[in-house]
This record gives sequence, C-alpha cells and structure tokens, in this order.
Amino acid sequence: MGIISIENNFNYIKAISLFTLVISLFVLGTWIFDIHTNLNIIPSVPPMDVNSALSFFLLSFGILTSQRKSYPLLILNRITIIGLLII
Repeated sequence: MGIISIENNFNYIKAISLFTLVISLFVLGTWIFDIHTNLNIIPSVPPMDVNSALSFFLLSFGILTSQRKSYPLLILNRITIIGLLII
C-alpha cells in the first residue's frame, strides 16, 4: 500500500467540491424556475430547501476558491465564508 500524496488529496477535494457545486446549482435552478418535477427525484424524500442548497453552494465555492493563492480569490473565499455564517 502506498501513501496517497497531498496532490491527489487536493484533486479529490476539487472533484467533490465541483460535484457539490453542480448539485447545488441544479437544486437552486429548480427552485428559481419552479420546476416541481425535478424537486422530488425520490418520492418519499422531501426536496432540498433553498437555504440548504445555498449553503452547499457557498461551502463548495469557498473550498474551490481557497485552493488558489491569488488575492481576488482570497477575497471571494472570505466573502463566501461570511455569507455561509450569516445563513
């Protein structure tokens, strides 16, 4: 068994963050455009609320912006963290 490198961990984190970002954007889009057929994918499970989808969006966006070390992305990272704490 080999040791997983730090670069591979960052790739997994980016992939999971991108997946979460896409799912949250899909849910937010279904709420914004009021598409009821996509809100209930599994009939016995209640749909995700707007607050939850927005929180997942801000969290995944904050994680993705924290991967880069540029100043504008650092500001976006701080803004998303503050927005997540407000929600």
